[in-house]
Amino acid sequence: MSDRFDKFTERAKKVLVLAQEEAKRLNHNYIGTEHLLIGLMAEGQGVGARILAGAGIDQPRLREALAMMVGRGDTEVTGPISLTPRAKRVVELAVEESRALGHTYVGTEHLLLGLANTRDEKVGNGISVAVLVRCGVDPDALREETLKAIASENERLLGVSSGGTIVPVAGARSRDNVVTCRVDDLTLNALDSLVEAGVHTTRSEAAARLILAGIQANQELFKKVQAAVAEIRRVREETQALVRMWEAGEADKATEATEATDVPAPRKAGKDAARSKARKAPRGR
Repeated sequence: MSDRFDKFTERAKKVLVLAQEEAKRLNHNYIGTEHLLIGLMAEGQGVGARILAGAGIDQPRLREALAMMVGRGDTEVTGPISLTPRAKRVVELAVEESRALGHTYVGTEHLLLGLANTRDEKVGNGISVAVLVRCGVDPDALREETLKAIASENERLLGVSSGGTIVPVAGARSRDNVVTCRVDDLTLNALDSLVEAGVHTTRSEAAARLILAGIQANQELFKKVQAAVAEIRRVREETQALVRMWEAGEADKATEATEATDVPAPRKAGKDAARSKARKAPRGR
């Protein structure tokens, strides 16, 4: 497998192998976007296959649509065959989609995003998009569903149960709970092993479960940490309240000083007022 597929998950790599087998089954001497689409469906376990199945697509239906649109070759194909320019573009788009989502791997979900990309000039005019449309599926809606499925992988927050145990809270979305981090080769190999064995669907899911397992194994430690954090928050809130009170007092003093400078001087009374009035009166002749 070429270096450009190093970040592909085992399931994504399997899609490429199945695509090649499908092309040869049809006596095609190339791997096109249509073969990648069938390979994605044939893989059966990844996010991409689940999204396609949810859209009402199955392998026989794809093969039927492909047979009507492309047909079968006359000569049996032997030996390795390569990707068409459009299929290569799908791979490039899958890598770009993965990078844009902050992922460090390329999975079947990213391949599906690439295959259903109608905005790309090459892929948008390719067979994969045409096959989807022929099967009654809107490629743009399929992309939207795929993005939702990817987002749902990270929609769990950690909460505390009534028994004091830290557990995942399904559907909680009160804050952004997507975490991106770098891991060493040992950790990455462990995540890939869990995905390849079918224990988890994606690396992110495997990592989230391992993190949760670590937290659950250290309940007492995390209870102490949470208590310390609660005390820090209490002190911070009290300090902020004192600062607000002090600022309010300083503002009141400034207001009083301003009002004092704006008071007009008192008017003269008694003899001074009479003397001033006399000076203003006209003298008789």
